[in-house]
Amino acid sequence: MGDDFIGSSLLEYALDNIDKSDLDAFIFRFKAFRSQEDLYHNHDTDKLFFYDDKGAVSEILKGGKFRGSCWNRICKRQLYEQVKFPVGRKYGEDIYVTYFIMSKLNKCAFCDKTFYYYRIRSSSAMHGKISANVFYRVKTYEEMVLWVTEKYPDLSHAAYNAFCTAVIDTTVMLKNAENPEVVKTVSAQISGSVRKHFRGIMKSSVKKSVKVYMMIYALHSRLYLLTMKARSKIKTGENI
Repeated sequence: MGDDFIGSSLLEYALDNIDKSDLDAFIFRFKAFRSQEDLYHNHDTDKLFFYDDKGAVSEILKGGKFRGSCWNRICKRQLYEQVKFPVGRKYGEDIYVTYFIMSKLNKCAFCDKTFYYYRIRSSSAMHGKISANVFYRVKTYEEMVLWVTEKYPDLSHAAYNAFCTAVIDTTVMLKNAENPEVVKTVSAQISGSVRKHFRGIMKSSVKKSVKVYMMIYALHSRLYLLTMKARSKIKTGENI
């Protein structure tokens, strides 16, 4: 068995719905798996949910029915015109492209049916050795905040929340970095990004507990990492 694969009926099903509902994009459920046994546990409803451009961007920001992946959707070619993947970016490149594409459509649909299967490998970018490139994940969300607050101002709260989530998730990934210099460099870069958007974060509807974490990160990235480490030990019952 190879890496990723699609369901045999995907193209027929997608093209039929694109034509019938005049869609610019058809998005579908995917399943991440490690072994073949994982493939037999789906919870599909086969329901269709429709969105305009703003609704689709909102769904990505909230991490709802679909997120920023490029590989679980079929889009009309014209949506990709003048949109390019950022050269050299190994983290966050999917969402960098996806929110631009979603903003250009008139109508799309999400189908709650699994058509794409993504094999998790230890050597993949998201699960392999952590390098300084992991900062691009935060940088992508930082750029998205600027873009969203200009194009869809009423989605700014969701954009700041997505940015804070990316900061926390990336910091968790840093715990697996073997090189302490990578941790030092990336955490300092993230701290700079948080400081840049600190005012917007504090004014947004982000949870108070998350705002506290961002405040600590803005003050000192090392202090934030120690706080996260202590919190993790408290959860597992270890001595601090």
